[in-house]
Amino acid sequence: MCRTALVDISSLKQSEVKLQFLADVGEALAGSLDFRATLSTVVQLAVPGIADLCAVDLVDAEGRLERL
Repeated sequence: MCRTALVDISSLKQSEVKLQFLADVGEALAGSLDFRATLSTVVQLAVPGIADLCAVDLVDAEGRLERL
């Protein structure tokens, strides 16, 4: 008699992807003091790994939004 077991590991794989993203982002944040370069790296890690689109807006000294 042959028995087959199927185990859904999709949630485990999703957790692995999220943890790897966090590890990569942590490395990027620790790697540079240039906030523009760091944010650019984080955006590149996010798309397409965990997001379809990512935009970073900063508030300048006059209170206006600046899209990076």
